[in-house]
Amino acid sequence: MIARPTERLHIEVASSDPFARGAARGERLRDTLPGGIAGYDRFFRLGGISPHQVRADAERALDTIDAFCPRARAEIEGIAHGAGGDVRRIAALNARTEILARSATVPPGE
Repeated sequence: MIARPTERLHIEVASSDPFARGAARGERLRDTLPGGIAGYDRFFRLGGISPHQVRADAERALDTIDAFCPRARAEIEGIAHGAGGDVRRIAALNARTEILARSATVPPGE
């Protein structure tokens, strides 16, 4: 069982630079982000989605985001930097619904 916080963390970040905005957000999420990633890793596993497939889907999501809105990708990269994590892990969390859509065992709605 993954513990849920009693209150949702509220983060305000003001920056016109997307990487800096993401880095500030990542710094503030440094302690809680690993729990979110672990929770979705568990969902992916329960859904029969391999870590290799999750990484590939995360990389594809980053490429798609970059093609659509490079500033959004820069913000995701900033979050990873600020949190001290791997950008693919943050991208997988961002694309969790699309990745879980591969699963035949995880019910809709995560």
